[in-house]
Amino acid sequence: MTFLKFRSPIRFLTVLLMVAVLSACANQEKKMQGYLEKGRERLDKGEVKAAIIELKNAVQLAPKNSEAHYLLGQALVKNQEAQAAYRELTIAANLDPKNLDAQYQVATVLLMAKEYEECRKKLDLIFEVDPNHVEALVLLANLNLATENPEAALRIADKAIALKPELGRLYVLRAQILMNDKQPDQAEAALQKALSLEPKELGHYRALAGLYMQQKHNDKAEALFATMVEAMPDSVEALLVQAGFFETIKEKDKAEAALIQATTVAPKESEPQVALANFYKRQKKLDKAEAAYQQAISLTAKPADIEGLLANLYVEFGKFPEASKLVEAVLAKDKGNLNAQVVKAKLLTQDNKLVEATILIDEVIKAKPQMAEAHFVKATICYAQQNNKLAVSSALETLKYAPAHLHAHTLLADLYLKDNAVADAKREAVIALQLDDTNVKAALLLGRCLVLEKDYDRALDLLGRIHQAVPKEPNTIQAMGVAYLGQGKTTEALEHFEKVLELAPGSDIAMSYIVAILVSEKRGDEAMAKAKAQIEKEPDNAPMHLVYAGLAISLKREPEAEVSLRRAIELAPKLAKPYIVLAEILRKGGKTDEAIKEYQAALVANPELNSVRMQLGVLMEVEGQKDAAAEEYRTILKKDPSFAPAANNLGWYIAENSQDLGEALRLAMVAKAESPDDPYVADTVGWVHYKRGSYDLAKTQFVQALEKLEANPVVNYHLGLALEKLGDKPRAAEALKRAIELGQKEDFPEMEQAKALLSQLGQG
Repeated sequence: MTFLKFRSPIRFLTVLLMVAVLSACANQEKKMQGYLEKGRERLDKGEVKAAIIELKNAVQLAPKNSEAHYLLGQALVKNQEAQAAYRELTIAANLDPKNLDAQYQVATVLLMAKEYEECRKKLDLIFEVDPNHVEALVLLANLNLATENPEAALRIADKAIALKPELGRLYVLRAQILMNDKQPDQAEAALQKALSLEPKELGHYRALAGLYMQQKHNDKAEALFATMVEAMPDSVEALLVQAGFFETIKEKDKAEAALIQATTVAPKESEPQVALANFYKRQKKLDKAEAAYQQAISLTAKPADIEGLLANLYVEFGKFPEASKLVEAVLAKDKGNLNAQVVKAKLLTQDNKLVEATILIDEVIKAKPQMAEAHFVKATICYAQQNNKLAVSSALETLKYAPAHLHAHTLLADLYLKDNAVADAKREAVIALQLDDTNVKAALLLGRCLVLEKDYDRALDLLGRIHQAVPKEPNTIQAMGVAYLGQGKTTEALEHFEKVLELAPGSDIAMSYIVAILVSEKRGDEAMAKAKAQIEKEPDNAPMHLVYAGLAISLKREPEAEVSLRRAIELAPKLAKPYIVLAEILRKGGKTDEAIKEYQAALVANPELNSVRMQLGVLMEVEGQKDAAAEEYRTILKKDPSFAPAANNLGWYIAENSQDLGEALRLAMVAKAESPDDPYVADTVGWVHYKRGSYDLAKTQFVQALEKLEANPVVNYHLGLALEKLGDKPRAAEALKRAIELGQKEDFPEMEQAKALLSQLGQG
């Protein structure tokens, strides 16, 4: 045996290290290929989440492997993670510029994001390699359509058709362009061509029927869908499409017949039974929906998801015990069932267990971000928590994944109306009524929008029809009362508000309207008597005590108001308004220290009442306790960083008492983002800009503030300061004179400074 001798031990170690490194690299490459293959297999099987895990492992081991990034991007697209998909596909395209499909996918994401120029650049890269890339040509046609160049779009679509004349979807693209260019006859011919090439493609039927419906030719659309079903008599999907059409045009009997036919065509499949159940649910036919869901459950090997739908049906119809029992049974078998978890979150919300509901629904959304119903439940939880901003955001997210979600549109209408965004509320209410013309809540919201728009005649017409359909709905009667009040018909208004109290004795809103009308007619004693009588009927109704207190204050009976407010606090310690009104009575009575103590006591018991803490801070500022006020504002902002009043006041405080003008500006801009039209916020932003030496920016904000505060001496003074710094002495003097003149009538601490500056300008 011959032994190989190494003359140097260092050389020997180097060789060993090289062997070890090469072996490790080989093992790592093998491991990466294993992840890659598993990821590809999972993706092919539709196991998207599992594929993402495998492919992320592959990318981690081989960050420069184009294929791994490309497949991961594909998986993320399927999981609707657009930003992450775009990142991975971009990396894949950069690592391998010849991967035209990666380039195409990136261009698609860019088009969806409306990044039109970047999309065009990516397409140019593809055409440099393959000028006849049909999918890229389709994308380019859509790009030109999006950028309002229909001629170019049509020319490119025709080029794609010349390359692949057998593809029906290219003619659908051509039809889309022609419809956009208002050429319906040619569009129809293109769609007919698509159908002749692919007579069993349901999408082509939908597209042509959509064209007919746009032209108000529902008869043609109906005949087309009849032809479709005749051509595919055994297709459940065709019947479901036909049923959807009939439901859209309000032909409910025909829709039901098509769905029943689908269950006959596939008697052993659960899908048509689920579709039929969903239809019955929308038609508010509980028994039939329940029976169809139960039939679907009996036909499937995996009933948990459908049982979740049945539980949701029970919730929507107020059968909470049945829903709870079924949900617990489903989760006992399959604790990860998302449908059941969503229904459980609804039940927790119904029981006012909002923290538990939030935790659960957040987990569902994390597991399936595109689940529309989960976002809707999140919106309802936020609504119950009076977090309207987050409720709007979640409702909009619902519509992102389910544009025809009836309840989301109705909820948005309600939320927008609460925020006094009447036009937005009206739009959402109209959409909800288009989806379901029996939606009483949406109709009522629309009626209230019309009242706020002072379109009283149309409002009363709509509300009157709702009242006929649902005669004992107090909200409708109340809205009618408001409309009559808007028309100056106080007798009719009072009658309606009195009727509301008969149906809903606890309605503090109706009571507040009644007393307001009576006070306006110099019938204060009668108003007090009515309010007292109602409190005797509803002694534990805190808002009713608030109405009485407000009435007593208006009639200068503060001691009675104080008694009623303390009772309201006792009944509803988490209600902010009684504390605020009581403290204001004490302050006006010269009892500022007591008012502050009242606020502080309220916050010891209810530290989450930001509106009370805000009033405390303002009162402290008035009393010269500015440092203590600033601490209250900071406490608010720790809990709610976007609370505009606290951000505004703290920004002002920092600008006046600290060198940290950057932080002052940040806070002022937070307030500006939340309350862009608030003149006091504009003044604060302007003042911080002024202190930072940005005089032009300051002037812009002061001018905006003066649009609503033209008689405010302080804002006029601030504008004069900014104009003086900008060298506009005549206008600066004009603003200062205005400030001094206005300051004669109200408190103006900067009076002497204004006079001194005016004197310096030679105008004193």
